[in-house]
Amino acid sequence: MPLPEAAPGTWRAGLAYADRYLGDRALAAENVEDVVNSAAKAHRNKPIRNPESYVLVGIVRRVKKLLAREQRIEYRGSNFKATARPSLMSSALYTTPMPPPPNTSSTR
Repeated sequence: MPLPEAAPGTWRAGLAYADRYLGDRALAAENVEDVVNSAAKAHRNKPIRNPESYVLVGIVRRVKKLLAREQRIEYRGSNFKATARPSLMSSALYTTPMPPPPNTSSTR
């Protein structure tokens, strides 16, 4: 499917994804538009085989990059509150089950 035909459906899906993680629809729309424009430019140089995937992967990368770079800080008078955005992936690389509680008879 050529890029212009793929753009409307991909735009909606990408906008929903970006809006969910960025929490700002205007920022999400701006970044989705940038990714679609970049994909169109790349498509002119060399046709993209799967434009839907190309654009969606580009949006995911852009959102992850923005989230990694940005830390939200809200200032309220002399107090401030730092808030983290939702993570796109788990930070736990390896998990192990918790050991059983100690046996009280063997701890004496």
